Amino acid sequence: MTQQDYSSSVVNSTNFLYWGYQDLNTGGADDEGGASGGGGTPCRLHLIEHTEFIDSDKGQPFHSAQPYIKRACNTKVASKGKVAYISFEQLSLPESRPDAPKLPDKLIVDAFILCVDASADFSEGSIQRQFVNKLLPELVKTKKP
Repeated sequence: MTQQDYSSSVVNSTNFLYWGYQDLNTGGADDEGGASGGGGTPCRLHLIEHTEFIDSDKGQPFHSAQPYIKRACNTKVASKGKVAYISFEQLSLPESRPDAPKLPDKLIVDAFILCVDASADFSEGSIQRQFVNKLLPELVKTKKP
């Protein structure tokens, strides 16, 4: 990834990706969470993924104002003009997907999903386990599910 790719509307000079949204019903739906019918309360689920983008020229992560763990635990996310990541081509040609959903300029995080690589070593002392052991207490402090 180059500096130009890092400044595109998909990455938008931030170390997270926006994957889009899904409209759901929060309960009482006959159609297992669909947005229509069932009498549930409608809600919109936005999915963002925190990451570290690497400058291919320098082999270093692009600058971030906060360390990864602190950034990943933020309950307020802002990135004006950021669009959903749909395909790799968007990084250099963001206009190739004009229909991509757009992240609201400001978003309040109501919940976190922690994903781990099940194919990687997760034994005591592994890098992945050490990272999760540092991240989980910080997520708990947010008092968000």
